[in-house]
Amino acid sequence: MISDEIQQQLERIGKETTDADRQLFLQRNKLMKPIYAKRREILKKVPNFWGTALGNNQMMVTLFEDVDQDLLNNITDFHVEHDDENPDTYTISVSFAKNDDFENETLTKKITVNEDGDSAEVVKSTVNWKGGKKRKASAADEEATSFIDWFSNDDHIIGSFFRDDFFPDAINYYNGEDDSDDEEYLDEIELGSEDEDDEEDDEEEEQAPKSKKARK
Repeated sequence: MISDEIQQQLERIGKETTDADRQLFLQRNKLMKPIYAKRREILKKVPNFWGTALGNNQMMVTLFEDVDQDLLNNITDFHVEHDDENPDTYTISVSFAKNDDFENETLTKKITVNEDGDSAEVVKSTVNWKGGKKRKASAADEEATSFIDWFSNDDHIIGSFFRDDFFPDAINYYNGEDDSDDEEYLDEIELGSEDEDDEEDDEEEEQAPKSKKARK
């Protein structure tokens, strides 16, 4: 059995490791920022780069009920901006050519993952859909969403896929060569959904006795 003294020492080592990981992450982002900036300008010269890259991404079909390729083809820029001080904060921004679906030229979503790793502060966009153009979830799944609607909801888990996988490997996705393991992200998303369901069940259980008592 580990003594309290040893346990405290191991906890300090764990904290030092976490701090080192954060510093490495920040340093990598600092080094990659000018590289991504150059890539960004080059990709603007490639017709329909981001629409093709997203269309080649099988996770899009898994994550979103509505994947409208014509709408994706309106994307002119896709960027992930990391906070220089906080590795848990990042902003995903997508720019669009003028289209018949919505008014926005750019949609952004700023995500700050909380210390627990399971929740986040989200600053989302409002999608200004043109009349009759808003996509609707099917009756079978009222929570299903489209890629565009994702920017206006509170989900943060899908953001980690765009940040850590899709954005860095966008060229491979465009070429249809990406061989990354998407199971990790699917498992994380499913776990997040289960946690939300558990919270809803707990709330219902807490409310049930009160409702019964009120009927007496």
